[in-house]
Amino acid sequence: MNTSKRVMIILGIVIILAFVVMMIVESVSKKTLEFEPLDAQLEILDKTYANWFGQKVDVQGQDIGQQVICDWMNYSALAAAGEDGWRDASDKFNANAMELVTRNNIQIDYWASQEAFEELYALYDGQDGKRAEILKKCGELEPELEKHIDTGVQKFHELAVREGFVNDSGKLIAEKKRIVQLLHRHLWVSVASRQFPRERLEPPEERLTFFRWQIEQSSLSDEVKLEKLMHSEATEHLPYDYAFAKAVILVRGHKYWDACQVIQEALSTAEESDKLRIERYHLVIKEIKSADSKACQ
Repeated sequence: MNTSKRVMIILGIVIILAFVVMMIVESVSKKTLEFEPLDAQLEILDKTYANWFGQKVDVQGQDIGQQVICDWMNYSALAAAGEDGWRDASDKFNANAMELVTRNNIQIDYWASQEAFEELYALYDGQDGKRAEILKKCGELEPELEKHIDTGVQKFHELAVREGFVNDSGKLIAEKKRIVQLLHRHLWVSVASRQFPRERLEPPEERLTFFRWQIEQSSLSDEVKLEKLMHSEATEHLPYDYAFAKAVILVRGHKYWDACQVIQEALSTAEESDKLRIERYHLVIKEIKSADSKACQ
């Protein structure tokens, strides 16, 4: 075997060993007390939407559908800006949404929300000509829209900056579009549920996804997140590991003793069959102890 081949073999072995070591280090260094990405949750939500609402419907192909979309443009701009008239705009939106559903079915309300979102997202993202296109379509239906559409965009961008939806150039980050859509859906459902049963508009998976975003990724303070966790645990009973979420937030605030109390209590009431959760709690306690040896005494 010549020298060059021998060097290549040795180099290959070194690369493989380095890769193995890197994987081991990554596995060891990965913390238990961290929230998982929302990717898997969003995939579940996509499948749920398909089962709940069926195939896409052309909402704006109907005059009443176009009216509902323009009503929403007007309402969302007024509400974001906090300007007078948003309550009347909300009532008008709901009245026309009822007409749209009456002529079609309850599923069309979801597709109306999707079409409204795509229009607004293009506007927020600064797509060329989108503002003019919206005003042309909605000018006669909502003549006041032009007065506050820009304020609505400005308020959205303030939210987007706060939540990390924009890059250094001020453009919306494409990977965050699903989260922006989730927030839009939450507002839409909150308004539409004043006249339709919320359980017909919002799948449980959607409510859980939005709640997870609020707790795990949003800019809400830790105090507010803990309050939301306690309220939801007492009233909503979502399929969510409340104890783990509390522990993550408490440890983040260096409240190790409180975090350990939460996990120990959850561990004492966990079902014996829930082995994965029990194992997780033991790992959490171990990690808390490594940060503060007296926390779990």
